[in-house]
Amino acid sequence: MIRWISIALRRQVSFDRLLARLFREESAPWVLKGGYALELRFKAARSTVDIDLTLQGVVAATSAGDDTNHVVPRRSAGTAHGAVNAV
Repeated sequence: MIRWISIALRRQVSFDRLLARLFREESAPWVLKGGYALELRFKAARSTVDIDLTLQGVVAATSAGDDTNHVVPRRSAGTAHGAVNAV
């Protein structure tokens, strides 16, 4: 029982620190969703082992002859966030 509490506390602290870094700016492009979002909102929700994030304002584009989708945030090229690539 004590070991489970230690693991759960370590997970919560790790998740909270990661989210604090991702949402440092008020206009962060991230949206928290999934089980951890429910766990934060409703304390009675079952715990989860991962964090589900999505980006707001994302445009998927493909170039001719390229089968890979590139996900690019709708921001100017000079921003600190830059482009995010996904396969």
